[in-house]
Amino acid sequence: MKPFCQRKILVCLTLMMGLLSSCGDGQKPDLPQTRKQSKKSGPKEQKQKPKVPMLTPAQSIEATEIAGPYHLETIVSEPAIEEPVLVAWDGNGRMYVCEMRSFMQNVKGEGQLEPTSRIIRFEDKDDDGHYEIRSVFADGLVLPRALLPLDDRILIRETNSLDIIALRDRDGDGEADERVVVYRSQQEDKRNLEHQDANLLWNIDNWIYSCQGGLRHRLLGDGSWQTEPVLSEMNQWGLTQDDTGQLFFANNSTPARDFQQPWVYWNLLNNELIAAYEREMLGPNVEPEFLETWPLIASDDAQGSSQELRSDGTLKTFTCACGQHIYRGDALPQLKGDFFICEPVGRFIRHAKIIEISGKKVLTNPHKKSEFLRSRDYFFRPVHLSTGPDGYLTLVDMNRGIIQESAWVMEGSTIKAVIDEKGLAHAKRRGRIMRLVGSTAAPHRPNPQMLKESSAELVSHLAHRNGWWRDTAQKLLVLRQDKTVVPALRTLLRQHTFALARLHGLWTLNGLGAIKKNDLLLAMQDEDWRVRGAAVRVSEPFLADGDQEVFDSLQTLLHDKSEKVLQQVVLSLAMGEKKIAWPIANMFISEHFSVSLVRMAAITAFQKAPLPIFKAMFQEGFFRERLKGSALEKSAPRLRNEWIFSLGYQFAAQRVVSKYRALDADGEKKLHRGQMKFQQNCVQCHGSDGRGATHQGKLIGANLSKSDRILGNPKGAVRILLRGLKGQVDGREIGVMIPYASQDDAFIADIISSLRWTQRRSMISADFVAEQRRLTQDRKSAWTLAELGHWAPSQIKPNPNWKVTASHGVDLVRMFDNNLLSRFFSEMPQEPGMSIEIDWGEALEVSYLVLDSGDSKDGYARGFNVEVKAQDGKWQEVGTYEKGQDQVEELELIPIAAAKLRITLTSSDPHPWGIHELKVYGHRPKK
Repeated sequence: MKPFCQRKILVCLTLMMGLLSSCGDGQKPDLPQTRKQSKKSGPKEQKQKPKVPMLTPAQSIEATEIAGPYHLETIVSEPAIEEPVLVAWDGNGRMYVCEMRSFMQNVKGEGQLEPTSRIIRFEDKDDDGHYEIRSVFADGLVLPRALLPLDDRILIRETNSLDIIALRDRDGDGEADERVVVYRSQQEDKRNLEHQDANLLWNIDNWIYSCQGGLRHRLLGDGSWQTEPVLSEMNQWGLTQDDTGQLFFANNSTPARDFQQPWVYWNLLNNELIAAYEREMLGPNVEPEFLETWPLIASDDAQGSSQELRSDGTLKTFTCACGQHIYRGDALPQLKGDFFICEPVGRFIRHAKIIEISGKKVLTNPHKKSEFLRSRDYFFRPVHLSTGPDGYLTLVDMNRGIIQESAWVMEGSTIKAVIDEKGLAHAKRRGRIMRLVGSTAAPHRPNPQMLKESSAELVSHLAHRNGWWRDTAQKLLVLRQDKTVVPALRTLLRQHTFALARLHGLWTLNGLGAIKKNDLLLAMQDEDWRVRGAAVRVSEPFLADGDQEVFDSLQTLLHDKSEKVLQQVVLSLAMGEKKIAWPIANMFISEHFSVSLVRMAAITAFQKAPLPIFKAMFQEGFFRERLKGSALEKSAPRLRNEWIFSLGYQFAAQRVVSKYRALDADGEKKLHRGQMKFQQNCVQCHGSDGRGATHQGKLIGANLSKSDRILGNPKGAVRILLRGLKGQVDGREIGVMIPYASQDDAFIADIISSLRWTQRRSMISADFVAEQRRLTQDRKSAWTLAELGHWAPSQIKPNPNWKVTASHGVDLVRMFDNNLLSRFFSEMPQEPGMSIEIDWGEALEVSYLVLDSGDSKDGYARGFNVEVKAQDGKWQEVGTYEKGQDQVEELELIPIAAAKLRITLTSSDPHPWGIHELKVYGHRPKK
């Protein structure tokens, strides 16, 4: 009887008064040989069971529905593994599993950062297709979140750290005895552990990418590591590539995004905000119904509001899309090239076909109103997918109760009530690694031995039909930097009949620093668009050097049949010597303006370039002429608006900000940091532009561009970020917004400042946040708006019945018309005693004022005080503003119920007083 031969005997975990091991057939399991035991103690006994049945691996498979002639086989399960989140194989086929053993071991998430996590290695020593050796490869880790085998080194990254560590087992005992920091960050990652950078992927371009770190890394020929920035993305868990190396990102409610062009080219954009706009508008595409989900059982433990659930409790939209994977194996040919993504809250795996519409990839669900794989096992938690050396699709099932981190299960949240009611916190220390196979049991395939093979032998694997073999062989060849294989690679590039072999040959030559001009000129004429496109991209150093022969070769692609090749030419020309590259780019863009991929590439790469084509974009005649009689003719206005929006947004935004005032160097840095942090932490709910993310037409998060919590008293915004928000917001139930109290004061100040500044409000300091943290240190649960009271006032909308008078001036009502181009104007120089009086006609508690002088750079008040007429009929001072020196003046007031308010100048100035907009924030007192 073979250990881990799960087709016959399944290792499982049954909870009864203690931790007992049993087999699916009732017999004691054959435990694997353990070379080195964990240095940490094993799991504590679970004295309680959840109120929902916990299934054995066999029972869980039985409770799973799969579309098509497929079934699951268990490779390994508890107690041999606990809390698995990632799986990967090295060149010899040894399987490594990341375990997050401290993740949510109780509902409060206590002890999550204790170094009790580890990496387990499994080996098939006798090459019979079953793992019989189990080793604790690395112990004492803090929630490992990235795993990438190199050669005999394994790269990892832990939670709260941006360092990348290389682990190596030098003495062959199965336990890593060498730990080297190959990339050391200058800062910690203090975000919530769900939002931190994760996963490491060796891309076909020989760079290592991660989910959202904003950096990519590669090993150079001299053994040193190179690191350079790439655009950061809110992509929480999972990263995959297709056969061409195109990365696919995902983000909770967005199951796939940013897969229309190579990721590195987003660096060409002017700033991150415009990048977010363009990617949303031009990049990701799915069929509209793709976002609707079809689980088998209710997701009552979903975090968020009830609008994410159907009446029967099933999840109707993605809420935790993660672990995405393009299947590139050879054992399931009907699924080759398809996209898969996990949904652990919905207990299913989505399968997507990738179709092309005018060159753009579009995801479609072939299983209408259903899912490819879905389970009735309440604890089925698929979190990661991959393809291994056996060519099958491998699935990591965390199989546990709580899947959300503690920040989302605070007191008062719906999910916390479900966890308590069903005892979900007691379902833990479990986990399964399974593989999807065909209608019959998976046949044994010999294990690879690439770490032992010669470089010449590795070259032959570049033609393997399983993408794992091609990727691993290329990686090892680049790591070895063995130039003796260059002739063989050149022969493969020129002669091999398998296009993907030629593609990997090209990128391997590039990784070895052995690319010659003739290699590129030949590859640009390849019959397969994937090779031609790669050749264009690899040619960029020649383009940067102004190599005329390479530029001439590019021009032969002007009428290429592949829209992706045309797109790549435009992107790569942005890297070329400007005098030669720009006229050619103008030619390509003009010729193929109706091609969406070319438009996207031009917007991405040439925003700063004054190409003649850009001027033509804004001319109606251009569109009529270029599109006359074509199927796109009706789309001309949309195309025009697409360009105008993308190219003009940032300039319009800059004009609005410049009308406020210029930022100093520190302010610019603060604004940039805040924008970056917002993109990394907030976009999934509030959208990349802050206007609120939507799903199926419904708003997920608040529109922060019109939020009283941003535009009013910043103390409320700080308190919300520190402790979270729940209940009714803007007329709808939001569930619970997570707190960020674990972040430092500067983090919160930067995000709030970036949101406020772009909407003509002042920035706040870290000290400002620290004071609010001190004042609310006893607060442990999320706020409601009612509890925040005057710290988060609402704007009191102007009422035609208000009576406004002034000691001097005209056009009083213009300060309430929501138009920065109109204004109240005193007509006389400012002098003490000059005043404005407002009679509300009712009692109001006004607690915050904003006086915006718009374009009147000298029209702001040099000093003023604010009084209200209280119920006793006396005027009472509630706020004073001294030494005004800003176009936008903000003042917090003592909130006293009053029917009248008066603003009186206390200083003189030769310039007249002007108010373009007066914003009043407060509440109507409860009767």
